[in-house]
Amino acid sequence: MALEVFSSSPSLDQFQPLEEYQSSTPATFFSGKPVLHYHNPSCTIRISASDLASNPTFSTLQPAPTSTASKPNGETNGATPTNDDTTIEIQAWITSSHFTIFSPSASKGLHIPYPSISLHAQQGNGLYMQLILSDMRHASDDELETLEITITPGTQSAAPPSMETIAAADVSKTEIEKLYQAVSDCADLHPDPDPEEENQEGMAGLMASLQGGGDVDLSSGGWITAENMHEHLDAEGNVVFPGQDEAMDGEGLGPGAGTRRGAEEDGEDADGVGDGEETKWRRTG
Repeated sequence: MALEVFSSSPSLDQFQPLEEYQSSTPATFFSGKPVLHYHNPSCTIRISASDLASNPTFSTLQPAPTSTASKPNGETNGATPTNDDTTIEIQAWITSSHFTIFSPSASKGLHIPYPSISLHAQQGNGLYMQLILSDMRHASDDELETLEITITPGTQSAAPPSMETIAAADVSKTEIEKLYQAVSDCADLHPDPDPEEENQEGMAGLMASLQGGGDVDLSSGGWITAENMHEHLDAEGNVVFPGQDEAMDGEGLGPGAGTRRGAEEDGEDADGVGDGEETKWRRTG
């Protein structure tokens, strides 16, 4: 699933606090503000320099290079490069819709879909995540493009007003524990699609078509398989049985199919009285 780049810093009024959501009955489950599970304005993200250079989406978080003369150890504004990794200062917004990070120094942010997070784990005081950047529906395991990042939450001196209740409830937890729990809870809201279920649904639809479509000519091998299924489908993907098209056109039903006959054609008069012994009816009234 694609990552979404945006330029405006999120604000607290765009979200509904988790405590408020849990204490009320939503008017609808299909619209409304995303629920904010965790927010920390002082986090850092660590990513390898090679991955950052090869990934244009994540490189948008890196601020433009500035003079390092006044910065100790060659630090740049908002980013600290090392031999192998680059650390960028970010804000973290863990909501029911996306894992959102924003770089104030670059004025860029990313919405990360939860299904693209293939692995997340607490690693020391940071949250390690492995992201899948490829479309998993059209790529094999060997072709998947992955990216590893580590997000370290900073200590918050004071919780925002809308987060005070949540902060009070989690007072015994460290920042990394709060972050990990929020990501776990939100990821559970977005389960990965099960390929086996999709295949079962497809087979169920096929079996329903077979049950209602009449007899199938199995002389070619006895079964409809993945190899010969295309022989039994029309241009719109519907199951077509042998002779079905001909039957719909009135052909292949035998001589006389669809022909209308009058009583006189059988040698019978208007009263239904015939000369032969085969007369079966009489008209009355």
